[in-house]
Amino acid sequence: MLHELLLCLSGHPSPIIANGKDSPFHSLLSPPEHALLKTLSTDLGDKHLYIREEATSISKTHPSIVCRAVAAAVISVHLEDFQQRILEVEKDILQDDPKYVGAYNVVPLSAMVTAFDGWRRKLSWLKDLVDFIKQPGASERQRDPGFGKEEACSAAETIQWARDASHTGYPEIAQMALQVVGVAEMAWLKQVASWVLYGKHPGGADFFVTRKDGEQDSRNSAYSSYIVVSKLVPCFVTPSTASSILFLGKSLNHIRDRQASAIESSYNIASPETSLLPAHLKHLSALKPPISSAAFSKAIGAIRLSLSENALQRLLPLSEVLDVLQLAKDFLLLGRGEFAIALITAADGRLSSRQGRDATNAKKHLHDLASLTIRDGEVHSVLARTWTTLASMQSMEDDSMNEALDRARELITLTIKTVDSRSSERDQSSGVSFDDLLLPSSTLLSLRIMSPLDLFLGPSDVTLYSNIHAYLLAIRRAHLHLSRLSQLSTLRRVHPSPAKANRNANHRHQEGSAQRTNSLRSIWATVSAAAFFFSELADYFQGEVVQSSWSTFHTWLLPPFSPVEQQNQAEHISAADSLSASSRGSHSHSQPASSRQTNKAIDRASRLHDPETLAKAHRAYLESIRHSILLNDLEFTSMLRRQMTAVDHLCALLQRLDTVVSNSQASGEEVFVAEEGRIMTDLRASKGKVAEGIKRLVERLRRIDDTRDSGAGGVSRDLAAIGDGEMDGSDSFVPWASGGGRGLERVLLKLDYGGERDERFMPDYT
Repeated sequence: MLHELLLCLSGHPSPIIANGKDSPFHSLLSPPEHALLKTLSTDLGDKHLYIREEATSISKTHPSIVCRAVAAAVISVHLEDFQQRILEVEKDILQDDPKYVGAYNVVPLSAMVTAFDGWRRKLSWLKDLVDFIKQPGASERQRDPGFGKEEACSAAETIQWARDASHTGYPEIAQMALQVVGVAEMAWLKQVASWVLYGKHPGGADFFVTRKDGEQDSRNSAYSSYIVVSKLVPCFVTPSTASSILFLGKSLNHIRDRQASAIESSYNIASPETSLLPAHLKHLSALKPPISSAAFSKAIGAIRLSLSENALQRLLPLSEVLDVLQLAKDFLLLGRGEFAIALITAADGRLSSRQGRDATNAKKHLHDLASLTIRDGEVHSVLARTWTTLASMQSMEDDSMNEALDRARELITLTIKTVDSRSSERDQSSGVSFDDLLLPSSTLLSLRIMSPLDLFLGPSDVTLYSNIHAYLLAIRRAHLHLSRLSQLSTLRRVHPSPAKANRNANHRHQEGSAQRTNSLRSIWATVSAAAFFFSELADYFQGEVVQSSWSTFHTWLLPPFSPVEQQNQAEHISAADSLSASSRGSHSHSQPASSRQTNKAIDRASRLHDPETLAKAHRAYLESIRHSILLNDLEFTSMLRRQMTAVDHLCALLQRLDTVVSNSQASGEEVFVAEEGRIMTDLRASKGKVAEGIKRLVERLRRIDDTRDSGAGGVSRDLAAIGDGEMDGSDSFVPWASGGGRGLERVLLKLDYGGERDERFMPDYT
């Protein structure tokens, strides 16, 4: 029986030692002996067998590399310790050790239970461990059947579970838990090393860096196709450290792709696998389990800094960064005003020609819904006509501007927005869309991300650029359409009657013109008020918010100078910005003078910003612009969107009235007089909507101004200091802010002054 008991403890089922009345020894044992035998056979032997079988299955079939390593450690370390304890007890019994062998060579069951004291709790914990790895959340699902679907356990869950178990209060359990934590974290650290040292994805289903669904390997999209899955990030990895790990692996992919290309071999980038590997490996080797968050962040930060200083700055020079950011500022943020005017004019021309063609074929397309939508070819032709217009404005001698325009033509695209792009923007936009104002279909002006620009420019940044562009362009479009209404000479002036007209006709013509002029007086006042409002709003957004944000970001991008050089650099930027603003009227543009000194600056810089810091600062730069132009204010953007629709309706009615009046004066038919009356009725209703909309918008601006003066509604504290300071506490980037809403206060003062100077500006404005 003793031999069978030892075999049972070793994980071999024994038909002799069985629970219940079927046991051959059932009638020979007392109840206390039954309880002791159950403790040995069931609580120890059966659990040992169960743990070994489940751990073996996990080590062979589990999708997680870390979980397989933990299961293998359970077998090779913890169960091996239990097996060694069984052999020690057997050896002591064979040597007649008095601890176990009593008189007449009798081995009491109580002595056997005492020999394995503590292992009952250990095996129970190991059983819970393998059960958790096999079916995480099983206990929650037993209590709540709707808890969630069964999924494979991840490395992060295993590490978190083992760390929690180390604080249960039992020393032996804490020791075992720390051993499991060490195995799991070292296995996970090997995955991290494969990614941050070589740029190779370690595989497995539980590494937190994964490829996006549906994306294939591509040199141009390799950087953007990897993302961080938050639920797979271990508890000791901070979000910023996870972002750095993602950045390191993707950067190494870029470097390897550059080295593999014969065309781009002139970059002569040192191979990180050979030149930087020993130093980077030393940082990771210094980590000991349990890994602390501070030590791990410090190691990853040191690797990031080393890679940036030795390889990435040659892969992504500052001059190239400044060029693409300047391009985005000029065209996506409408720094070049002539681009916005040319784009709006080209879109209006395409719609006018389309409406004329559809009017000719009205019967043919009466029931054709396809005729109401815009096509891809038409969208592309709008952008092509815009580039042609801008090219005609440039001087043949201005090579730098021609090169900038050629690069913009290569990188900037105008496309019809798809369903996926619409859904991806909902998280970033205010929930109000402005992209369907330029053309009937929602269009997207975006920047094509090319390697190595995607080291700091991501799809979310381009989406935010597109949202801001659509918003600013809609404001510029509304102002332009309102301003062009003054060109409707038939409505603005009283033309003399035809020479051959009789006296009665001449009298009717003069009477109708006078009546029309009186009726349109309030409408023209509303048009003037709306144009003034959009003009001041555009001037604040473009002239102060975008320009000041860009100046702040541009200054941070440049390498450090001496105090005298910094003053000269600020003067260069100010002069270049003034020249850019004054050149809009003459359809010319020049880049900031500081960009012409970039090569000298790079040579003199002791250390530039690494791409990850640049990406974070650039994101803060865009978010500060988005906040300052009120794009994240749902109430204001909703009002503004409705106001733009009302303005479009008012402009369309005035243009229609101009056509009707011209035809009426030329033919004198009564049908045009009746049509004019119907249009005037609609105009009065539309004028009321526009006037009321401006009043509500100004009231909302006042509330926003009051809120920001009180300290609420400002830029998020997360954007307050972003930069290299995350690593070494210096050189942090602070985005530009409007300073407690003083910019809005100036806009409101201008609107108030305009209203007092001209009572026509806004009836019941205040």
